[in-house]
Amino acid sequence: MRTIYFSFLVLSTCLMASDQANVAGTWQVSWQVRLGTAHATVQLTQDGSKLSGTFLEMGVSSNLSGSIQGKRIIFDVQFPGPRPFTIEFTGTVDGDKITGASQAKGVEGAGAYLGHGGEVVQPDHPWTASRPPPERQVEPAHKN
Repeated sequence: MRTIYFSFLVLSTCLMASDQANVAGTWQVSWQVRLGTAHATVQLTQDGSKLSGTFLEMGVSSNLSGSIQGKRIIFDVQFPGPRPFTIEFTGTVDGDKITGASQAKGVEGAGAYLGHGGEVVQPDHPWTASRPPPERQVEPAHKN
């Protein structure tokens, strides 16, 4: 009986590990913002369920951290500056594509006003990401 239980435990662990999406590498990201579509390059490093990396937008690199559980991904991008804020990206991985929503966090206390009248605007913004073909993947330049 112990052998059967141990075999089941090993098999379950292997099956759970194989269900984990591999998101390491370069991704091209697009997301909807108030005035249109924004684009960035994300470089992800994956260590089990832990994610880290960089988010490169308009020549400025920001750090990111997050996690992946199965096909569900979540990561935060920290934008420094005089009005620092964080954008949380959540989504679902489907092969070489990710779809989800993003939302600004910590905007109120930082004073980052997004609206014309000084109002704080924090709706969810849809986003997508795709891996470029291997021959088109380029390491992002790091600028802080």
